[in-house]
Amino acid sequence: MSDITKFRTAVAKLLDDASNARYTNDQIDQALQQALLQYSQDRPLAATTNVDGSGEKVIEMPADFQPVQVTGVELHAEDVSPQPALRFHAYRQDGSWFIELIDQALESTESIDITYTTLHTIDGLDGAAGTTIPDQDENAVQQGAAGYALLYRAVSRAESVNLQPNVQRSLLELSTTFLQSFRAAIAKEAGAAFADLGLAPTDRF
Repeated sequence: MSDITKFRTAVAKLLDDASNARYTNDQIDQALQQALLQYSQDRPLAATTNVDGSGEKVIEMPADFQPVQVTGVELHAEDVSPQPALRFHAYRQDGSWFIELIDQALESTESIDITYTTLHTIDGLDGAAGTTIPDQDENAVQQGAAGYALLYRAVSRAESVNLQPNVQRSLLELSTTFLQSFRAAIAKEAGAAFADLGLAPTDRF
């Protein structure tokens, strides 16, 4: 898995700007953030966490629990397969996430397994520790970032007297090429190495 330095280098190479003469690291990072958001919307990261009970129906989740969608809650039972699925309501209040069990309280001797989707990360981008994008999709995200960087540059220079119309047109055309390639790549069915828990109907946020 590549870190932010490798992503920046790859994007700058696609932009033919290895020396960062036209695109700063901050600008490339901004473009990577947009590409990562788009990628996460199309191929969200599936994850699972385990939480102990406290004798209550409503469970406050840790501060680092930041899902896009909670997809399932199961009573943790190592000797039972499949584990008992529980009805629940997931909601956010005052910056914290809560899981409310509909039919029962969770005793202190019990725990639940929560499956959810969340945003992907790139190691070093926005302080993230670790890259979650599968190796086979890194190039697509880099192309997406290059497309967004070109688009931002074209827009920011739209009113510049020093930017010739054909230069702006070339930026927009190249941006479109990169973004189309990016969107086509992530629209394809995910490969076998991509973790997908399957989304179940539940609360959406």
